[in-house]
Amino acid sequence: MKEINISLAVLTCFSPLVGALLAGLFDQRIGERGAKFATICGVSIAFFSALMLLFHFTTESIEPINHTLYVWMSGQNFTFEVGFWLDKLSVLMSVIVTSVSLLVHIYSIAYMEGDAGISRFFAYVSFFTFAMLVLVFGNNLLQVFFGWEGVGVASYLLIGFWFKKDSAANGAFKAFIVNRVGDFGFLLGMGVIFAAIGSLSFADILSQVGALKAQGWLGYSLFDWACFLLFIGAMGKSAQVPLHIWLPESMEGPTPISALIHAATMVTAGVYLVIRMSPVFELSDTVRSLILILGATGGLFLGLVGIVQNDIKRVVAYSTLSQLGYMMAAAGASAYGLALFHLVTHAFFKALLFLGAGSVILATHHEQDMQKFGGLWREMPITAATFFIGSISLMAFPLTSGFYSKDAIIGAVGHSAIFGSGYAYICLMLGVVVTSIYSVRAFYLTFLGKKRYPKPVTENGRAVSFPLIALAIPSLILGGVMALAVSDMSWFGNAIFYSKSSIKSLSHVFAELKNPLLLAGESLTHLPFWLMTISSLLTFWVYHHNLQSKISDKLSVFVNVLRHKFYFDCFVECAILPSVRWLSHTFRYQGDERLVDRWIVMGIGSLFPKTAGMIRSVVSGYLYHYALIMLAGLLVFVYYVVSV
Repeated sequence: MKEINISLAVLTCFSPLVGALLAGLFDQRIGERGAKFATICGVSIAFFSALMLLFHFTTESIEPINHTLYVWMSGQNFTFEVGFWLDKLSVLMSVIVTSVSLLVHIYSIAYMEGDAGISRFFAYVSFFTFAMLVLVFGNNLLQVFFGWEGVGVASYLLIGFWFKKDSAANGAFKAFIVNRVGDFGFLLGMGVIFAAIGSLSFADILSQVGALKAQGWLGYSLFDWACFLLFIGAMGKSAQVPLHIWLPESMEGPTPISALIHAATMVTAGVYLVIRMSPVFELSDTVRSLILILGATGGLFLGLVGIVQNDIKRVVAYSTLSQLGYMMAAAGASAYGLALFHLVTHAFFKALLFLGAGSVILATHHEQDMQKFGGLWREMPITAATFFIGSISLMAFPLTSGFYSKDAIIGAVGHSAIFGSGYAYICLMLGVVVTSIYSVRAFYLTFLGKKRYPKPVTENGRAVSFPLIALAIPSLILGGVMALAVSDMSWFGNAIFYSKSSIKSLSHVFAELKNPLLLAGESLTHLPFWLMTISSLLTFWVYHHNLQSKISDKLSVFVNVLRHKFYFDCFVECAILPSVRWLSHTFRYQGDERLVDRWIVMGIGSLFPKTAGMIRSVVSGYLYHYALIMLAGLLVFVYYVVSV
């Protein structure tokens, strides 16, 4: 059975790579149709292989599999491997990645029709899927980092796919640069762990966690520094405050890419890293408090920015930032299983919202301003119905998938005793109101009210409708089904670590998930439900009576702050970028031009003619000069012999 699972893992991981190579290298021979067929086949094989893996791990008692494909590099005290770490966590993530990727491939057939470079697009998407699977299946941090960087490169190529469009090129560049900041922290974190235990393998890290208890720097242990640096890496990929500024700009890429990168895969890589390294993070209360506070801050304040956005994709983008904050807050409260639970449910309903937005954009000839839509439900009933399902799941309406995971996270943070949990609980509770406001606003402006789009609109073809319907089903029912598994804190085995104190504080929250129907009924008396209901009805009433302009005028100062995104971008452009430019200029002038060019390169070069000139002045060609030099040398030699 072990060999079968390893073979399935290899098939899952490398099938998208084969499709990407065929589409990218042989596009002249196989054409656009061949590229689409090759990549969709590759991702389909990966999806069904991942499903079989999940079936094996859920129906049978299988211990985690640590398999080495080959040794990449080895030394006297270290070994770097390429292999697979198979457990319920990695297998479940592989199913999420491949399922969403397959639906995005199918959706892209219609969305990207008539665009230039279709083969290149599908090759990029398949390569992105391969890189994400390498990250998920990696049995050591170095291999995870390889997939981490592969995802970053692929996202840069996909966000900037329409490279002739300045905003797309700038968005891709911004995403690439900001993620490099986080990646530098990831590298330093790996360095701390390697210096402490001499290995980056998960098996060695888990078995030698005690080695990180050694005293670190400035009074903090290596635990704290390793967790802090790894979290910086997670902040970049999962767009946590203040490294979140790249994600809204990445909306300039094609909408299918927004669904793939910003719903289920790339932005959740940081959350996955924290969950995977839970045995290390659990022992650092300081860093977990930081994760909790930053996650909750993003969950509220970045959601507020989504309220004033008119671009339908940017509304969903800020919604993603908010929900990523909920996931990180759960991890900070030691509820790693709930963070993964919300990661899974979020993957489906957020991909649904992105693809639903893309369906509207495609039908309206790439118009993205919601103020120009209105009343589209009559002409696009499938898109409207599926977008509605995604919206209520995002709002955590009882019985939907988002309800179980989001409600459990709020409860877990409320029961947590870690520093900052009170502040985080208030932020997440207010985040419920914010989520309801921007969700109802987006749905009303797009599908309800009077139609404002001047041209006729029709529902898109089956290539668009099928992924929407396929994503709507798990957005409705997956949460209740998965709640039963998540309620058992030991279901993930050793993949997720809980300390004794966290088990004690979280047991009540997990116990409520054992009866999903009862939990949904009891939620009708809980504060989050009433906050969601009241804010949703008020938002609907405001837009139905066209009162939004009056409210915006009265709150103009606050609205202006939100439209400037709390001035994060202004701070970066006015404070950080000038400092970076000054530092770069200093290094270029003092380091490169003066030290390297003038002293090292030109200095060594000028040393030779000067030395040759000195020698030339001595070598005159006269015999008596040579005799005098020989005599001087002989006298020195005699003096040395006599003195010794």
